[in-house]
Amino acid sequence: MPDRDRVLQGIPPLSAEEEAAKVRELREHIPAATAGIYLNAGSNGPLPREVDAAMVQVQEQELATGRGSEHIMDDVEVRVDELRGVFAGVLATDLHRMAVSHSTTEIVVRFALGVAWRSGDQIVTLDEEYPAVRGSLAALAARTGALVRTVSMRDTAGSPRSDEALIEAVAAHLVAPTRLLVISRVSWISGRLLPVAPLLERARSAGILTILDGAQSVGAVLDDVDGLDPDVYAFPAQKWLLG
Repeated sequence: MPDRDRVLQGIPPLSAEEEAAKVRELREHIPAATAGIYLNAGSNGPLPREVDAAMVQVQEQELATGRGSEHIMDDVEVRVDELRGVFAGVLATDLHRMAVSHSTTEIVVRFALGVAWRSGDQIVTLDEEYPAVRGSLAALAARTGALVRTVSMRDTAGSPRSDEALIEAVAAHLVAPTRLLVISRVSWISGRLLPVAPLLERARSAGILTILDGAQSVGAVLDDVDGLDPDVYAFPAQKWLLG
């Protein structure tokens, strides 16, 4: 039984011995994890043997029948539906809430473009957001006349803000004319777990839309996504979900 299910069902965690045995079993399925200490899952997670086999199978099918054949196109639709089901299981949420796109940034941009922006509207984000996201928000602002308010995760002395101080610094901007809050669950720079629950709640109570970037959290951090309830929770599969 996956750890998520154990936690959600109130089942006691594994013992130290059981946990060690589980880790050994998992490592046998991930060659890169046995070749050394792999520390870059935040960019590209190591591939399990099963993922590699699935990739090879698809490549062989495309080689044999052509990438644009009807069979391949039908197979893609089936696999996308299967993938939505897998994601729903990982997040313990409903299938109808899941959508598949090309990247985390694309999801952020697609949602942001759907807002009817007016000149002077504000987008609030943090200075440790991923560059592609920050760049996309800047381009959106230049195109629509909206303003991006970037809150520093450090105080004036250069020290990391406490969770309480960070919440208050962001919350100060969660008023009109702010219409969108974009934050990460985990900072891609420092690895810090951000206090997103109270920020999402404050934004929601103010009628502000929210995007939660889960690029560094999904697959690594156990969250109650339905409880957090962002308008969008965007995440990739190649990092902590191991492809």
